[in-house]
Amino acid sequence: MGGRSVFGDGGGSHTSAGAGNDAKSFGAGGSGAKSGGNNAADVAYAGGRGGDGIVIVQEYA
Repeated sequence: MGGRSVFGDGGGSHTSAGAGNDAKSFGAGGSGAKSGGNNAADVAYAGGRGGDGIVIVQEYA
């Protein structure tokens, strides 16, 4: 499960082998990958992509 941000959830977890899931919200993290288990080949998979960042601009007068 990817890390949450104040804007929503990170990438969800999964039960089968494969690449991680991408984040669903700004500033959140992607989930980790899963490999091996249940006689599956031990293959390297990439983790999910994190969400885009945000920029907050405060103007002082």
